[in-house]
Amino acid sequence: MKTVSEIKDDLRALRDDMFRSGENVDAKLVASYLDRLLLSVEDLSQSLESLEAEVDTVSSCCEAGEAKPMGAECSCPCCCAPMEKPKAKPKKAAKKAKKPAKKKGRR
Repeated sequence: MKTVSEIKDDLRALRDDMFRSGENVDAKLVASYLDRLLLSVEDLSQSLESLEAEVDTVSSCCEAGEAKPMGAECSCPCCCAPMEKPKAKPKKAAKKAKKPAKKKGRR
């Protein structure tokens, strides 16, 4: 399976080939370009499907701190139990700074 960056490089190479031989294009060459493009898109879809499966697996067990291998059933209670709302901490009132006493002036 190819990585996304490898697929991106393949598409960039295909694009460069198309621009280089743009003046001498025939039907067989266009068919070849389309075939290469479709192969890259198929590789991309397979990579995205496996990435989606990995994200689903990790996200289902991440709250419990237990990462399960792909395809494994999750038995942690975080997936089945409803989530509790976190309790809000009471805010403490900010202390006001005392003003210094005024000095009595001489008259």
